Amino acid sequence: RAALLQELGQAEQGIALVRRVVEARSAALGPTHPDTAMAQYNLGVHLIDDGRSAEAIPILEASLASRIERLPSWHHMIGRSHGAIGRASMAVGDLEHGRQSYRASVRLTLTFISEVMPYLSEREALAQAADTQLLLDRYIEAMDQPELAAEVWGSMVTWKGGVARALEQRPAARSDPTAVALSDLRRSIARQTLAGAAPEILAALVAKREAMERDLAQLTDGGSWNEVDIAEVCAALPVDATLVDYVRYQRVSGEHHYVAFVVAPTSCAVRRVELGPATDIESALTGWRSSLAGHRNTIAADRRGARVTELIWTPLAVDARRVIIIPDGALASAPFAALPVGAERYLIEDVHLGLLESATDALRWGDPAEVSGALFVGDVDYGAPRSQTDPCIQSDFSALPGTLSELNAVQTHWAHRRRPGATILEGTGASEAAVAQAMTGRFVVHLATHGFFSGCAARKGADPMTLSGLAFAGANEEHGFDEDDGLLTAAEVGALDLRGTRLVVLSACETGLGEVQISQGVLGLRRAFFEAGAHTLVMSLWSVADQPTAGLMDDFYRIMLRRRRVLPASEALRSAQLNLLERGRRAGDPAPSDWAAFVVSGDWRGAP
Repeated sequence: RAALLQELGQAEQGIALVRRVVEARSAALGPTHPDTAMAQYNLGVHLIDDGRSAEAIPILEASLASRIERLPSWHHMIGRSHGAIGRASMAVGDLEHGRQSYRASVRLTLTFISEVMPYLSEREALAQAADTQLLLDRYIEAMDQPELAAEVWGSMVTWKGGVARALEQRPAARSDPTAVALSDLRRSIARQTLAGAAPEILAALVAKREAMERDLAQLTDGGSWNEVDIAEVCAALPVDATLVDYVRYQRVSGEHHYVAFVVAPTSCAVRRVELGPATDIESALTGWRSSLAGHRNTIAADRRGARVTELIWTPLAVDARRVIIIPDGALASAPFAALPVGAERYLIEDVHLGLLESATDALRWGDPAEVSGALFVGDVDYGAPRSQTDPCIQSDFSALPGTLSELNAVQTHWAHRRRPGATILEGTGASEAAVAQAMTGRFVVHLATHGFFSGCAARKGADPMTLSGLAFAGANEEHGFDEDDGLLTAAEVGALDLRGTRLVVLSACETGLGEVQISQGVLGLRRAFFEAGAHTLVMSLWSVADQPTAGLMDDFYRIMLRRRRVLPASEALRSAQLNLLERGRRAGDPAPSDWAAFVVSGDWRGAP
């Protein structure tokens, strides 16, 4: 009610109301009772919002003292109290006290999440991360001095991708009956979501899934969200690579901004570069992507791209031949390789680019599981297209004849280098069940098919991991709720065991897209394949015709497999893209729309 009064311009009445609550709880429960402390905290926040931060500070400090006395040392409400004191102190000009309070807030927040992670389902973990994001945002804004850049980046390294990092540790008990049952249940939920099952049925299934996820989390120690040592991250990076870690955050004013942390190779020195309002960057990026995805005039697309370069690249002043990028927010869909730099040149021509989902990915490739051979899937028979009966469920996947030549080419390159045997799935044999079963234990998985991503409002509230995936045999046909529907969703992929798989190539449309959660990545196929254990993922940011894609993939595999030691996927893709760029340039159009859609994320190393 007090918040509503404040929104209605009656802040004083709202504050008076909260004061009465503080007095009543103090009299009834005692001045240090947690409920009294909560009322004091709410009063302090209302005073800050009303511009009365000096008055708020002693009230918030009293609330903090009570919480420290009554609550566990890692409790998140202690962290929130420190955060509110930090905000009030910054507002009155006490910058040092404000920064110290924000430090305490972030430290306690990370400790709290580590404590509760073993008891959370995936949805609950993501919700908890979203709920505490604002504390991190305030910390990022407050700690804006150049000498604090390394400290702030260190906190962000621990925070970004923390949910995915914890979840990746849970499948250690994949053979446990709970894990097996959970995998089956996720598959059922995915199919029923896409088949339009009644909301109450889905809600019951999701509740059951979350209970099983909690059980599995405790069985496998829940997954760690412990503090990460940035020196370890820097030591794991290539010695010649500059790291650029983008972060989207909300300022006290309510405006969202982007900032980049530029990390020098070897020395691990960190620079902070403010990039400006998110609205400007995201508007420019949307216009550029629209031009590229629409395969429109290259000159017009490059003009729009040049504006994006000015906003997200030029300010970094990076002078390096090798750069590893960690995007955040909308930048996860940015084709950095196609950024125009100078007259008729693209960033890919000057820089070897790598992509990670979070900085801690550099630490995730330990001793890999034993894998061998390859799985190649293409020329899929989706069945006869039928009319759309549900706008959220695609049932008109068209044949991709170009994937047959693509399949033949990649198989030839694999066999030519006398690599261990390959399994080929095509036509009606490329069913969802057959593909899912055949993926485990492979060195390389290549899937040339349609991808899908449903952002339909009718599915609002559904698990985003059930709304994106890959289409396989029979996807156009009608299916029952628990039948193989030909649609392998991201939720189902995440339940697979792909530990040790060095490379997954998604030669499909828009497989790099999904629902973005700030600091926690893209919830879709790119998240799912890493959660399943894959090392490296090649994916696309928009639709590309199957013939240009087949040519690109032919070059990619030829280059990657031409030596006894497998060339890193990022280097092979860059070379293939440069070849396509040069061919287009000689024909009069460099056509970034045809080559820049594909990106590589993950392990930058080659493999034996």
